[in-house]
Amino acid sequence: MPITGYETTLAGATLGAITGIKSVRVGGVEVSMIEVAALGDTNRIPENVPGKVRESPVEVTIIHDKTLYDTMRDAAIARTEDTFTLTDAETSTHVGLGFVSKVGEEGLDTEGDVVFTAVLTPKTSWAFTAGA
Repeated sequence: MPITGYETTLAGATLGAITGIKSVRVGGVEVSMIEVAALGDTNRIPENVPGKVRESPVEVTIIHDKTLYDTMRDAAIARTEDTFTLTDAETSTHVGLGFVSKVGEEGLDTEGDVVFTAVLTPKTSWAFTAGA
């Protein structure tokens, strides 16, 4: 089996260790902007003010393992809330409540591994701690 995930680990408190990680994409946060305009504005350019802040999902590409795939699929279907911990090689972590919101997109990667994609969606926000 190839070296994967560059020392990245991912686990759910209920789901357990998610092994065979090929890549991870952490979406970060997004602030929705609200346009504010009034009839009396003379320049016709609305003012932008920040609105809601949303934590974006984490997308993980994983080497296909039928048991893991089925377990993650079952968690998505059951809408199981879990506490996820994602740790990278520098020991930075993303930790928080969330859901497996998508399991699928199976395919073959450039190294010849059968992989699938899973998406973890935060319930609200996840705590980020910078590592070494």
